[in-house]
Order: sequence, then C-alpha cells, then structure tokens
Amino acid sequence: SKRLPRGGKLSVWSEVIDGKVQEIKYLVSYMYTMNYDDMNKYFVINKVNLAIRPMKEINSIRWDSLWFENGKSGIQYDFQSNTEIKATLRLSNQVVGWFKARMQDVGVEVSSFSPTNNRIVVSGKPVTVPIFAVKKSASVLTPKEKDFIEYFGVFKGVNNGEPGDPRIFEYIDYWRGPLKDVAAYTNTNWIFESTRWTSENKCLNATDRVLGVVSTNSMGYDGNPPKFVDGSLNYRVSGFHLGPDGKTPNLGTYDLVLRSDAARCLYGFSNAPVSATVSISGADGAQSVATTVVTEKDGWLKMKAAGFTFSEKQIKVKITQESVAIAKKKFTITCVKGKLTKKVTAVSLKCPAGY
Repeated sequence: SKRLPRGGKLSVWSEVIDGKVQEIKYLVSYMYTMNYDDMNKYFVINKVNLAIRPMKEINSIRWDSLWFENGKSGIQYDFQSNTEIKATLRLSNQVVGWFKARMQDVGVEVSSFSPTNNRIVVSGKPVTVPIFAVKKSASVLTPKEKDFIEYFGVFKGVNNGEPGDPRIFEYIDYWRGPLKDVAAYTNTNWIFESTRWTSENKCLNATDRVLGVVSTNSMGYDGNPPKFVDGSLNYRVSGFHLGPDGKTPNLGTYDLVLRSDAARCLYGFSNAPVSATVSISGADGAQSVATTVVTEKDGWLKMKAAGFTFSEKQIKVKITQESVAIAKKKFTITCVKGKLTKKVTAVSLKCPAGY
C-alpha cells in the first residue's frame, strides 16, 4: 500500500569452468534508494544502482571488505581481462530518462515486462578507473583542503569526491600539481545506475522512457546529460594523465548510447540512416587521438571513443545524415509534325524544334 518493495540481500555468483567452481566470484548488488513522500503517503524511487564486483572470500574480517558475515569477508579484486558482463533486470517503469555507467561497449535493450515494470538487458566490458589518493594530517590541511573535506564529506576517514559533482573538476585540478598528475591506483568497475539528470532540450528530457546511457572511466565527468551546443552533443571529462607507475598514460573511454529518435529530434532528421563523428579536444583546443566507433541498431545510436589520454577533455559528437534526393516523376507526351509523331518522356517536357 506504500509502494515499498520487499527487500533482499546481495547475491554471490560463481563461475564454473570444466566442472570446477572458480576462486573469483561475483558480488551482485541491485539497489533501489527510496524516499517517503509525506504528502502522497507512499515511497518514491530516488535512484537505482546495479554493480557487479569480482571478489574472493577469506576466513577473516577486514575493514575494507565488500561484506562480512560469520567471521568471513568478501575482498574486491579486479576483473580478468576481456571479461564481458550481461545482466537482465526488472526495473520499475517509473525509472526513466538518463542512466550513467562505468563500462565500455555498452549495450542496452528495453522492453515491457508488466504494467509496472520494464525488462532491461544491459551489457558491457568493465573499465579501469584511475583513482588519486593523498594522505595528510588534519593539522596541516590548507583552507582549500578543509573546504573540500567539508563539501564532499568524510566516510571511514576518507574524503571522497563524487565523479559527477559540480566541483569535481576543481577538485581534480587542485591535486593534479601536488601529485604530479599521477594516479595512486586503479579499480576495475562494472556499474549501471539511474540519474536525475535533466536537460533543457525537449529532445533530451524524456519523462516516459529510458532515453540514453553515458559511460566513462574518467575520474570526473559532467553531472548532466550531454549538452547540445552548435550542432554537437558535448560532454566534459577529466582525470590524471599518468597511471600508478608514473610513466604509463591512463587511457580514457567514453560511450554514448542514445535513442535514435531522440537524435533525429535534435537535428530534424528523417528516418533514413544517420552517421556521426566523435572528436576529443583538450582545454587548449588541441585534438586528442582516439579510436571512435558509431553504429545504429534496433532503435539505438551507439557512439564510442577510446584510447584518449587525460587532463580535461571536451568530447563532441556530431550526427549527420545525407540528404535524400527526391525522385521526380517523369511524364510522356506525343509530339506531332505533319504526319510524323514522336513520343518524349522526361521530367521537364518539351517537344523537339518544329514539333
């Protein structure tokens, strides 16, 4: 009566190869975050989050564990290379609009499951996310650092900046110099979650369906959907340039999956096939080399860029469509010259001279 679903626990999934259960297992977390609407007297969905994490079970309890129970803990590990995950979930059809993700080569299928739920199939490969870290005594924090801590908050003694927060670019840039643009470590992630992103553009502000997915492995990114400016869908990302070894560049990924009809709405295109170009430039306007892929299938337009290096980057997607020539109808007339007749077939009809 209050629209509150029955709760459940996290689930652990095993992989069996040649009849043997593998040591690496997968912790699957699928959570609804809900608020109580005091005016209407029922619960409303605030956010939905699906995360899959590789883990090993150990016979002790650790503070940094994903879970602990009966003297055991689940410790997070990285995904093995070339892993691809596909998950099928039932999701309230009240959850619409934009999703964000931590994965690449994103695929999404949406169909109706029941009057109140959609069936969503989401697939993709995990991404490696660079993370910066610095350890400082509270007594030597600068006023700016104290401001960041007060703004972003502290959990288990750690000040974490949400990647899509409005101040994340400022936060990353502040620490870029002192940490020499080097990430402390990396994590592999596979996460899919709803957002409350809104757009001023009517084509990008659907309130009745899943509209698109934005996914990147960057430390920081825009906390809103791509902005449609001067004919391009623009998105901003940021991160440290180098990996933990201080030598190897961190390589970025960006996936934009958008309803085809939303793209056509933006540009006023017909249902004919469209194409797109993806360009990446730094804050100084210099172009960054990346591999880009664009496909259209089953009502979704998928655009991808990968292999670009970090600092602050502007990603632009420009969608185009070749003009379709209108077939002009031809007519036939009979031209007469004395006893001679001649049939002429053309778009623009005219008898030969003398006829």
